[in-house]
Amino acid sequence: MIIDHIRNAKPLHALGIGVRAGLEFLARPDLHTLEKGRYDLPDSGGSYALIQEHETKLRTEAKWEAHRKMIDLQFMVRGQELMGYADITRLKMGEYRQDDDYCLGEGDGDWLRLDEQYFLILFPQDGHMPSIAVNEPETVRKVVVKIPVETLPVLSES
Repeated sequence: MIIDHIRNAKPLHALGIGVRAGLEFLARPDLHTLEKGRYDLPDSGGSYALIQEHETKLRTEAKWEAHRKMIDLQFMVRGQELMGYADITRLKMGEYRQDDDYCLGEGDGDWLRLDEQYFLILFPQDGHMPSIAVNEPETVRKVVVKIPVETLPVLSES
């Protein structure tokens, strides 16, 4: 898992074409006004961005999740949320749903606050619980970039 401010993203372009394309998309000045929905990223090995607006929720309403085929690059455009984080070996993971590339889990983890202009990169070993309210539920605008694992030279060699 990596967390940082978007101004520090340039060195992470070395993580491959998917991460580079995702971080370049997140640097766009119009993320506040782009229509919600899916944006395919050119020259990215199949990466795409999802612009979302949703209400954050209470921890009791959320579940842990993890992915095997896709890396999540999550970026807060407007608002703030808590993000649960735990190595999946610390969680009791349920059945993997290959068609949707996720499995849900239970257990305990650590908590990070994702503020505006901050991003998180979540790898297959990173269980996460996104969209948790910091204090009270609020409407946030965020971008989730889905990046195929095989675009990451570091992971594709193992």
